[in-house]
Amino acid sequence: PDAGITTDVIVGFPGETEEEFEETCQFIEKVRFSKVHVFPFSPREGTKAFDMPDQITGKIKKERTNRLIGLCNRVSQDFYERFLDRTVDVLYEQRDEKGYYIGHATNYLTTHTYSDDDLHNARKHVRVSSIDSHTLITEEVTL
Repeated sequence: PDAGITTDVIVGFPGETEEEFEETCQFIEKVRFSKVHVFPFSPREGTKAFDMPDQITGKIKKERTNRLIGLCNRVSQDFYERFLDRTVDVLYEQRDEKGYYIGHATNYLTTHTYSDDDLHNARKHVRVSSIDSHTLITEEVTL
């Protein structure tokens, strides 16, 4: 139930109807992805899609892309908030310039933990104290 599932969605593929776009939105609401990468369709010369009928206008693609990004950000934020005040297992990979160790929980959610200790390549149990921009802010847990 805590699996972080991501996907990519192309918006505005030739022939995409408003109903099909709404089905995509409903599917994302139902699945509750941890992250969705949203891309507007971009025609590439030499591909079959380049010459397909019913090309979607740039205005419609932009509007749908913005709507979907807003929805995906809300769904992702809801997913991250499920972990507030919970303990997660993290593998630390690097330290940033502010002294935070960046790692990933077992469900691949990004974490930041401040530590004076060297946590590079360490695996730790940490408590999620807050969320900042789709990142779990964590504190080390003493077991």
